[in-house]
Amino acid sequence: MIFKFLKKQIILDVFTYRKEVLEYFTLERTNKLIPEWYKKTPISENNYFYPTATLKGCYGIRELFNKGFTIPLWSDLAININKEKKSIGYQFADGQSSIEFHDLDQWKRYANPLENIHFKIVSPWLIKEKKGVQFLATEFIWHKLIYDFKISTGVVNFKQNHATSINGFFSLKHDSHFVLPAGMPLFHFIPLSEKKVNLKYHLIDEKEFSQIGNQVNSFFFNSIVKLKKCPFKKYTKKI
Repeated sequence: MIFKFLKKQIILDVFTYRKEVLEYFTLERTNKLIPEWYKKTPISENNYFYPTATLKGCYGIRELFNKGFTIPLWSDLAININKEKKSIGYQFADGQSSIEFHDLDQWKRYANPLENIHFKIVSPWLIKEKKGVQFLATEFIWHKLIYDFKISTGVVNFKQNHATSINGFFSLKHDSHFVLPAGMPLFHFIPLSEKKVNLKYHLIDEKEFSQIGNQVNSFFFNSIVKLKKCPFKKYTKKI
């Protein structure tokens, strides 16, 4: 008798209330969002006397593209930075997405407020996962070089926290105007596990989406830590 051992999977339930985002700018496995420049790059270039290896042959980059899943930007995003006023203006093409800005008291010891401003792009995606698997959440750095903003890196799990908002910093060192295009791979989640990730999509209404997103917002700070330690959590109704 031959036994077939199935490799355990990480099952992620992925939620959005926006049908157009689900259809056209889906949160997807990273290997399905590989940038066009990478696809068009040959393994090597002729260098007169001998072939020269390119980024296409880099093992590290190739393996990175095969890990986890990525959120692509779901709308064109125009950014206008005014150095003199230390201010930023933005506009999403979809007319409904938004950016939040944390108070500088939260981050001024990390970044100079005269040269930087924090941002949080509010994501239209929520994720739930039952086991508490940790993911490295980081910028998708291989789309193209953009020096005027930086997405922050962290470790998350989707058992206690379901949000996928994108935090980072815009530079205020000089005036600039640029547009981040819809479909641009933006935020990369890499499982800190060898298990395969299985994505299950759910289109829900905005009310249910809000309920899931607000599930752990009962405290001013350290909500996730407090939820883990809460002695009454076994009585918490699961959504």
